[in-house]
Amino acid sequence: MKSVQRMVALSFSFLAVIVACGTDKKVNLASFCQEKPDDPECKGRSTAPPVASCDPSTQPDAAIGVFVAPGGSDLSGDGSRERPYATVEKALDSGKSNVYLAASTYSVSKTLELSRSITLDGGWTPSFQRACGNPQGTVLQATSATVSPVVRVKSDSSLVNLTVRTVEQAPAGADNQAGASLIGIWASGVARLRLEQVTVVSGKAGDGGPVSAAGAEASGAVACNGVSDCLCEEVNANPFDASLYEACVAQGPRPQEGPSAPRAGSASGTYGTFTAEGYQPGDGAEGTAGQAGQNGINGSPYAVLERVRASYRCVCAATGKLCISPEFCDQYKDSSSCGGAMSPPNASEPTLANGRCGCGGQGGGGGRAGRGGGASVGVVVTEGSVQVQQTKIVVGAGGKGSAGGEGGLGGSPSEGQEGQACVASQSTGQSATSCTWDGAVCATTTTTTTKGGGRKGSAGAQGVAGGQGGPGAGGPSFGVVTLAGAQAVVGEGTEIQPGPAGTGAPGALDGEAAAQKAL
Repeated sequence: MKSVQRMVALSFSFLAVIVACGTDKKVNLASFCQEKPDDPECKGRSTAPPVASCDPSTQPDAAIGVFVAPGGSDLSGDGSRERPYATVEKALDSGKSNVYLAASTYSVSKTLELSRSITLDGGWTPSFQRACGNPQGTVLQATSATVSPVVRVKSDSSLVNLTVRTVEQAPAGADNQAGASLIGIWASGVARLRLEQVTVVSGKAGDGGPVSAAGAEASGAVACNGVSDCLCEEVNANPFDASLYEACVAQGPRPQEGPSAPRAGSASGTYGTFTAEGYQPGDGAEGTAGQAGQNGINGSPYAVLERVRASYRCVCAATGKLCISPEFCDQYKDSSSCGGAMSPPNASEPTLANGRCGCGGQGGGGGRAGRGGGASVGVVVTEGSVQVQQTKIVVGAGGKGSAGGEGGLGGSPSEGQEGQACVASQSTGQSATSCTWDGAVCATTTTTTTKGGGRKGSAGAQGVAGGQGGPGAGGPSFGVVTLAGAQAVVGEGTEIQPGPAGTGAPGALDGEAAAQKAL
């Protein structure tokens, strides 16, 4: 279902809240919650009055603070008011609990890690007087899309009078890569984070990257023996029963190239997920591999045999010539046959040469998955709470999902083969029995011939192409995200403007857009 692009402005000095039933509204929620703080609609809402106006006489506390100004130096400076540092990173290494930032734009090339309780306090003049006319003139500006989040908070901390800004737009993902997410502030491991007179600007998230190539194309046929793994199981079990073979062939329709397998399906993308570590875009699933083509129909199992039984003749043992007159043997006896009662020499039955079926083509590889679009989020809180007062959060669009790739082509099948004809065989032997002439023996000759092998079976079926990769989902656009157990308390004077949700590739889900999202 396609989500609708929404621009939500939350101003709690005059706010309309949609209650559970989705129809009733209460106006002026701040006044209502001051009178009835225990009402369910007031849970998680700050009812405190707006922050007091700026006092230009406010002075920074040098005892607990370190100072940063555009004219400072990380080499010759010592972080004092008179000799400030030039970068926020240097100030964070000082161990001081307050970092006072003169109005300027500070480039952030690596996520600022607030691993201890600290306050980033901006909006000061170069001489560190309170700049009431430009309380958010201090900007922490990410230099690239890889700087996301711009600020990671790992302990109870406060950000006051400054702007946190990602790059304007993240690039699309590289080939087969998800879109990059842009996040202003990420809080984890904190009991309380305070944002006061802060502006958070998160740019447009990156689109999912394109698929670089189709799935792998299959090469050739699968391995099969062409006899016992052909299509008709009943013929495989009774290879010498010609009637079963004929019945298998008669089952229609059976194309000579073998039956085709169904096309592999595609998988759809799902929403991305927020974890304690970051946002995982909603990538599509890899396409399923194509099925191998089925093996062909069995070849003919029978062969035509011609067998000549043994012949028996008395021969002279010395010469091997027939005993048909006394001149060839010492004594003539009226007997030209000696083997009437004898069994022929043992000769094994020749193996019937079956025709072989063709093997099916290999299935094509599945298409590559489409990639999900990145998320654009102002503030993410994975545990604890965030209190937001007099703050503006402006969020860009979620990234678009990319389409999945085509599956690879299936492999070509192999052809069936005719059964090879058996080579004629002949065996001879001699026996000293049954011949009545002196010096004669009985000679035997056995000849067996197979005239032809079985007819070839049909070719296997073409391998099936792999399924198309699943499409990637669109990325979300959220002002404030809280994971399970975390809480956001949004006070008066705060405005949250989410951008449009990223659109999913055809067949995938669009992202979501909301000022606040509890997961």
